Amino acid sequence: MDAKTRPDQLREATNPLFNHRKLKLGTFCSNLSGGCAISSIEGVLEATWPDTLALARMGDQMEFEALVPVGRWRGFGGVTNFNGQGFESFSWASAIGASTRYPGIFATSHVPTIHPVMAAKQAATIDHVTGGRFNLNVVTGWYKPEIEMFGEEQLEHDTRYDRAIEWLEIIKLLWTSEEEFDYEGKFYKIKKGWLQPKPIQKPYPVVMNAGGSDKGRHYAAKYCDVAFIVLQSHKFEDVKARRQFDHDAGHQCPDHAARCGAPPEGAFHCRLGRLSDRRHQGEGGRRAGDARSRRLRRRHSLVGEVRRADARIPGGHVSAGGAGGAALGRVACARKGSPVARAVVDPRMDRFDLSSGRGSR
Repeated sequence: MDAKTRPDQLREATNPLFNHRKLKLGTFCSNLSGGCAISSIEGVLEATWPDTLALARMGDQMEFEALVPVGRWRGFGGVTNFNGQGFESFSWASAIGASTRYPGIFATSHVPTIHPVMAAKQAATIDHVTGGRFNLNVVTGWYKPEIEMFGEEQLEHDTRYDRAIEWLEIIKLLWTSEEEFDYEGKFYKIKKGWLQPKPIQKPYPVVMNAGGSDKGRHYAAKYCDVAFIVLQSHKFEDVKARRQFDHDAGHQCPDHAARCGAPPEGAFHCRLGRLSDRRHQGEGGRRAGDARSRRLRRRHSLVGEVRRADARIPGGHVSAGGAGGAALGRVACARKGSPVARAVVDPRMDRFDLSSGRGSR
């Protein structure tokens, strides 16, 4: 069997990231207060279990492919204290996974805050809880106050990725090795590493990373299955150019397929927009967040839109003609008449009778 397709064939039976749809949808940051909206307006998402569970079940009813939490240990201060309250992503993923039947369930793990043995065990447990739907989002940790909470030194940018390489290598060994193993690296030393039961997904659950630097893009291409692309523009030409930028990184890593296998068709995910640090806090941040909310974050709006007609799979690591999916924040339904609503969301809403607020769970 071709090594490039074997992981796909072994995982596609349980993980919806491998389904036939070339445009995949998901929720993002529904585990934290504010979601993606830096705002003090009425209706901003609160970090309550009933709210985050309701959003997950809505995504389940609409057969969204992914539910992606954000790893956050403290807020950003200021008027809104954006993302200041929230649920830890591994325990969130386990509970949400047990409460849903279809979506791929992610946990977002900071490398410096969780030992790889613990992360591997938690991930394997959730893969069993979800029946093989777990996915791991690896982040190296950029927010210094969070890292310092754990008594960790904030490493230099490229060094953080060097550590992430060891971290993920150990996790994959724990997921796949049937024998005890020793591991000695610069950052980790493991004696007689061992894990049972192994994850349901073979060879292991899907791994995602959102690196945007040269080092980060190569990390995603060489060690991960999926690249989460953060876009700087709403112009589709710019989206396609950014996708090509990451796709080229994959071609510069010829051993990617041999190490990690082929990525899911329609490799997930894109999120539109990155906010500067100053917009996270203070009066200026509140005004900027309110303005953004009025434009993008009303209850029935998508954070980003991608046309199905442009969701072509050219066979690269980061897939689709310009974007592999549309990551959603707090969402009840797509904006009426939008391309995504007409092509993707409306049919799913109609199929599950959600347009009138009635689900067929």
